[in-house]
Amino acid sequence: MAYLAVLEPCAFKSRLTLDELTKAFREFAEERATASVRESHSLKNYSFREEDGMVHLVPPGGSPVGTHYCDRLLAEFISSVIERGYWTTLELVGEDGQRWGYFITAGKVEPLGWLKVVWKGQKPVPLERATARLKRK
Repeated sequence: MAYLAVLEPCAFKSRLTLDELTKAFREFAEERATASVRESHSLKNYSFREEDGMVHLVPPGGSPVGTHYCDRLLAEFISSVIERGYWTTLELVGEDGQRWGYFITAGKVEPLGWLKVVWKGQKPVPLERATARLKRK
């Protein structure tokens, strides 16, 4: 059984034209065809569109719901074409509510993390610290 996830919208400023980016993406996908079959097959099903000077990642069939096995490879590709000085995120939410994703800049991909916080006035306090002296039950 496949694990479904929702791919959040991802847009970025590219250093390439859309035609150049599309060609680079095809080459990137072909180079990784020897990687995990599941990842490389999945990678070929994504595309990009341009709107308002930004490039938008288009998931397979245009639907954000899918298996998205190649999320890390997508992030690596975007890091190779994003305009220097710009950043974006690639974020996913699994069918069980699990969140993961990547912070992407030119030549760099870093994992994102989510932290529960309690707002104490204007200050965010990590949930673990806010509840350290309290009992749950």
